[in-house]
Amino acid sequence: PPMSAAPARNDFYLHHCSRQPAPSSPQISASPFHSSCPSPPAGQRKDYTLSMLKQQSDFQHRVEHLLTVHVDSKDIRGVDDCVARLKMMDAQGRVWGQNMILQVRDHELLLSDIETKEELESFPLESVQECAAVLNRCVYNSILAVTVREQSQHRNSILLFQCEQLGVKLMKASLEKAVKEWKGERESQDVLR
Repeated sequence: PPMSAAPARNDFYLHHCSRQPAPSSPQISASPFHSSCPSPPAGQRKDYTLSMLKQQSDFQHRVEHLLTVHVDSKDIRGVDDCVARLKMMDAQGRVWGQNMILQVRDHELLLSDIETKEELESFPLESVQECAAVLNRCVYNSILAVTVREQSQHRNSILLFQCEQLGVKLMKASLEKAVKEWKGERESQDVLR
């Protein structure tokens, strides 16, 4: 069978990419994948990719910081021990939660004041060891537990946050995704070196 002209889309593509007038007589056009349009420089592709990764890993949520506990080998060994400590302190009226913004920015997990936006504490994303969602185990019914490795003191700490604006399971998944994307980006950069 005789070959027909390429779809109008190819004519449009060739017209706009090569800056030549569209052909007036029917003929076979080149594939848009092999056009004369120059591809963007590698630096622009990399910048675009990094900006897309940043958009995908946007993590910024209002939380109530309840407690930070240092992990030791005696009383506090994990999240369950932290929640038990939180229950005990709450029963004694010793929990003073602080509303703040928990966010990922510039490869760090940041705790910022809601009013002043002042950075209160930060942890490199590489220090995030684990995230856990704790549901309905005490008065605080939607707890995000984040285990971080404190480089300066060579020990782990567990931060407990009450999450009400967004479900704790979604926050956990979102933070884990941000950490995973950062680790993937870092591995890619290591391969390029």
